[in-house]
Amino acid sequence: MLKPILHKTNLFEKYNKLVTEEGKKIFKRTVYTLSICTAAIIFIWYCGIVSLTSQSSKGFLPENFNNAFLFQAANDTVTLLSKTEAIVADEGDLAADKTKPAAAENSLRTPPPQPEASNIADIEENKNNEKSNNKMNKKDAEKTDIKTNVKADAKKVVKKDDKKAVKENKQEKKPSSVQKTIYAGANRPNVALTFDDGYNKKTVIKVLDTLKKNNVKATFFIIGSVLDDYPEVWKRAVAEGHQICNHTAYHKTLTSLSDEQVKNEIMGWETYVKKVLGEEYLNRMKKEFPYLRLPGGGGAKSNRILTIAQNCGYMVIGWNLETYASVISPMRNNHTVTEIADRIQQHVVNRCSSGSIILLHFNEYDIANIDGIITGIKKRGYGLQTVTQVISKN
Repeated sequence: MLKPILHKTNLFEKYNKLVTEEGKKIFKRTVYTLSICTAAIIFIWYCGIVSLTSQSSKGFLPENFNNAFLFQAANDTVTLLSKTEAIVADEGDLAADKTKPAAAENSLRTPPPQPEASNIADIEENKNNEKSNNKMNKKDAEKTDIKTNVKADAKKVVKKDDKKAVKENKQEKKPSSVQKTIYAGANRPNVALTFDDGYNKKTVIKVLDTLKKNNVKATFFIIGSVLDDYPEVWKRAVAEGHQICNHTAYHKTLTSLSDEQVKNEIMGWETYVKKVLGEEYLNRMKKEFPYLRLPGGGGAKSNRILTIAQNCGYMVIGWNLETYASVISPMRNNHTVTEIADRIQQHVVNRCSSGSIILLHFNEYDIANIDGIITGIKKRGYGLQTVTQVISKN
């Protein structure tokens, strides 16, 4: 298939012509001719340099013309001629005339003539000038290095000053004294029931019903996003005299967040409160009971977290009696809900004391016996009040 196409386009015949012996001979002759012409041009250039060198002694060139330069140029010429001869000898078609290049090489391999006294003086003067220039360059370099170091030191000082200014500004933002986390109230026969999170709507309603039946007011720390899930339940809680306070917008561990993120978590809660309970409630809460509970208690002893909370207008409320870590977590893998609920009731009733702030959650364990917990605390002679009433010093 391929040969007919090549014959039609004459490509096959053209290719054969290219590889014929005649074509090879033409190519070799062309290379030899170019090599001879190149060698002749180099040889003529070399003869011209030799002629100029001989004339320099007669005054045609300056006396300080660099003989070493001429000697090096002649050596380069001989090298080129030698390479040309090698190419011609390998082809075997040209007779190399080696006598003239060899004679030229022998004559040029002799050491260059010694410079005259005037040239020596010039060389000495040039060396001295170079030394003085090198010294000046070294001095200039040293001055430049000194200036660079001074600028670098100045920048370091400026950076240090900037850091000091930033630290001072941060210190200015910090309040004179950080409000510590409140874990318990005054030494009086009252305790505070507090409930966190608010995920389970049914248990929230059960707690509200039980508190209403026993005429007890409690404090709820509800997550902002949960407030928005069933607003009618939280409106009922406020209407019945309970406190709904800040538990951050999304219940993130604050110690793992930056300052700005912590602030967004705290202040983001207020956006939900405005939407669900109204701005009037938020203003009253911030004025009368500005309480914040940290998710999981993370940062309760951190000055950074406490400072941010205080700058946002909040007081951090902790607890001194809880049920999750002490009862639920150790028992839930090998005990029933009823067994855990009974243990929680005993734990809370027996361990509460004057000013206790009790932490419960809206889970099946804490809420199962909520009525018995309230009854047991009252039998011990303690009143159940809001956080505001328990921590009040009046």
